[in-house]
Amino acid sequence: MKNNFSSQVKEIISLSREEALLLGNDFIGTEHLLLGLLREGNNKAVSALQSFNIDLRALRSEVEMAVKNNNGKGIANLIRIPLTEEAENVIRETVIEAKDLKNLTVESEHLLLSILKNKESKSARILHQHGADYDLFRNELAKEKNNQSGSIKLENDYPSNKKNIHAFWQIFLFEIKYRLKRPDTYLYFLVFFSITFLAFGFGNVPASDKTYVNAPIVLTKFFTIFSIFMMVVTAAIMGAPLYRDLEYNTHEYYLSYPITKNDYFWGRFFGSFFFVVIIGSSLVWGSLFGTLIGPKLGWLSANRVGPYHIINYLQPFLVYVVPNLLLTSSIFFGLVAYTRNVKVVYTGGVILYLGYMMSLFIFHNAQNKNIIFILDAFGFVPINLIERFLSPEQKNSLLISLQGQMLMNRIIWSSVGIAIILITYFRFSFIRFFVGRTDKKVQRTRSIKYLAF
Repeated sequence: MKNNFSSQVKEIISLSREEALLLGNDFIGTEHLLLGLLREGNNKAVSALQSFNIDLRALRSEVEMAVKNNNGKGIANLIRIPLTEEAENVIRETVIEAKDLKNLTVESEHLLLSILKNKESKSARILHQHGADYDLFRNELAKEKNNQSGSIKLENDYPSNKKNIHAFWQIFLFEIKYRLKRPDTYLYFLVFFSITFLAFGFGNVPASDKTYVNAPIVLTKFFTIFSIFMMVVTAAIMGAPLYRDLEYNTHEYYLSYPITKNDYFWGRFFGSFFFVVIIGSSLVWGSLFGTLIGPKLGWLSANRVGPYHIINYLQPFLVYVVPNLLLTSSIFFGLVAYTRNVKVVYTGGVILYLGYMMSLFIFHNAQNKNIIFILDAFGFVPINLIERFLSPEQKNSLLISLQGQMLMNRIIWSSVGIAIILITYFRFSFIRFFVGRTDKKVQRTRSIKYLAF
């Protein structure tokens, strides 16, 4: 009967194994099969439970409480988690249910029928207490098979891809709301805005007497320097979202819904990175308002300020600040995802900052300038090299041309940032992240298929 089980049912059983690991059980019972079914979410069985007006979160919570291992021993010495005899009988029964309903493959609804039919199991008793009924569900499936209308809507209300998009936006917006409530969000923005505002307002920027304080080259250099200092921001913001779920043990909340790795990972990442970019924009606002207000307050001579062209502010922000923030954000987010330890982020931030500062001395003394354009991750030294060949008039009017070696620098290090976050995504999994990696034997179980069809 190897080919009788649909890929969806195989995935449900795979998820049931992860549920057993998360709950500290050394077996896979019917309760874990039910939890796997609920976690997969996008199936007829879940739609049927919803049609019975069953609260899926309450159902999941009760099933977890029935089997959760609280003795603290865990499953460290197990290489393979076996199915209980009861669970094996339920899986065998799914084949019979599928045949009786004249279905060619075993689907999620047949698994739910089998669980409900075994009335002596904990999972069946809990389902019955919540209002699920074997006979009613089976009759509706039979009616559907005969193209008759039934009272239960077994199909999902919208396609799975829309569900996934909806889940992504829920997590993304949750992160946005969380950040809006955090005082440090406003503090970071205010600090960098104030520093930039005062620097441009008083003319304390890397500009010569013949160069405007808001010249394109000055804005580019200043923005690039402070994008490096913003490692503090990226470390604090990008290290928090994943570790927060570990600290507050919120994995059960996420597993109560059909949330995929894609929804969780990218919702967390983009929700946090959005605020990193917003805080980074404080450089644009600070420099703009500084050059506008500084001359009016007498802090700065008006002839030190050039024309206001929005592109002079946006180009260095989009070309240098955002890619630099993406690079550091990907590194710090990846460190937490891999190590499950937020302290590593701050240690990594210090090492990254000191390492870059040391590299600046090497770059300044390097003979091969082509290597500098490639190796400088933040682009600061290449900008200085380009500035040497510009006249004061060119500095005041021309943007740094994004071509040749400078373009190559931006492409390489933007690609590195993207590659880091993609590698982190493909290596990330709920089971490794929430359960941990304290024992190599537990890690090996992840690669073993616990049920062969």
